[in-house]
Amino acid sequence: MEFFITLLVVSDIVILSLLAYGWQRRDQPIGRLFTYTMGCLLIWVSFKIFEYLSLSLSIKLFWANISFIGIALLPVFWLLVVIEYTNKQQQWKPYQPWLFVVPAISNLLVWTNGWHHWWRGVPSIDAANPAFLLIDYDYQFAFYIHALHGYLLFILSVILLVQKMRVTKSIYRHQITLLLISTSLPIISDTLYVFGLSPIPHLNFTPIIFSFSGILLTIALFRHQFLELMPVA
Repeated sequence: MEFFITLLVVSDIVILSLLAYGWQRRDQPIGRLFTYTMGCLLIWVSFKIFEYLSLSLSIKLFWANISFIGIALLPVFWLLVVIEYTNKQQQWKPYQPWLFVVPAISNLLVWTNGWHHWWRGVPSIDAANPAFLLIDYDYQFAFYIHALHGYLLFILSVILLVQKMRVTKSIYRHQITLLLISTSLPIISDTLYVFGLSPIPHLNFTPIIFSFSGILLTIALFRHQFLELMPVA
């Protein structure tokens, strides 16, 4: 457990560094969207640390609910970054507000779960892993709708990037390749978690995978000047 928490703390530091980099370029649309994306990821990872360190179920669920604010919005802002990067702003402008509908409803359901139990049935601490004190969330149908929505947005991001790669000069393909890898790895990791195939039951490695994705993005940011060198339509 201590090793896993250490990995999460390291992830936090990486994400915070990326957020600071984006904040310095917030006057650019893609820099601002990138900052929002890293902010969502920072919320996810930071409050997951609090959740894992807490001992009681009620406190763990409280931190999990706050963490979910970042989780729900992350796919939306990630897609918006890709839309900006691939110069699809005008085509997507009428639809962008609708991307926030499912995250808003999901967060409402998370915080009101005690009334309807559409998000979690009867969550409990998994006694099979006393060293980890992990929650068995007992997810219900609303959670899987949220998960499907997030996967669709990430898959759409991949599709837009692949389309862009096909018509982009080689100087930018390194950037797109890094983005494709950094997008695909968390999808794979989170899918394993959602379908109960995580190596440790009820433990989601996706926040750490996202930090690795952040390292790939850092290479694009600092070595290839990602926010300054964007493919021109």
